[in-house]
Amino acid sequence: MQAIVRQPGEEKVVQCPCGDSHRFFTGEDGGALGLHVTSICGAEPHHHNTMTEVYYVVEGSGQIELDSQLHDVSPGTTILIPPGVEHRGIGNFSVVIVYDHPELHDTDMHHRSAKKSAGSRRFLSSFQKNGKAISLIKNASNEAFFSKKS
Repeated sequence: MQAIVRQPGEEKVVQCPCGDSHRFFTGEDGGALGLHVTSICGAEPHHHNTMTEVYYVVEGSGQIELDSQLHDVSPGTTILIPPGVEHRGIGNFSVVIVYDHPELHDTDMHHRSAKKSAGSRRFLSSFQKNGKAISLIKNASNEAFFSKKS
C-alpha cells in the first residue's frame, strides 16, 4: 500500500443511513482503516458485527444512542463503538468516523429488523440524490430518518 493524500473535493460523497457521508478513505484504498466525515441527520439504528468505529464530533450538537442509552454530544466529544453495539446519532452534527475493516463497511451494517418497525414508519417526502431515490421517513417516536432505494 502507498501513502495517500486526499484534498477537499476528492472524496466520494454518498447518502448513507446516517446522512451525507464524505468518504475520504475506504476499502478500495487497501488500508487497514477507513475515514468518513458524516453529517448526522436522522440516523437509523444499526450495528456492525465486525467493525469498531470511533466518532469525533466536529460541529453541531445532539445525542448518540448506544444500546438504547442516550448521551449528549457536542464538538470535541469522542465515542468508541465496539462491534455489536446498536447505535445512531440524533440531532444535527458532523462527525469524523474512523473504523477498522474498511473492506467490510458496506456489508457489515445491520439495521433493526424491518418486521420490528413495520407499520411504525410514516413517509414524509422523497427526492433524488446521485441517481438514488431518498425518502424522508418518521418512525413511531416522531424521529426523522432517510431511507434509500436504488
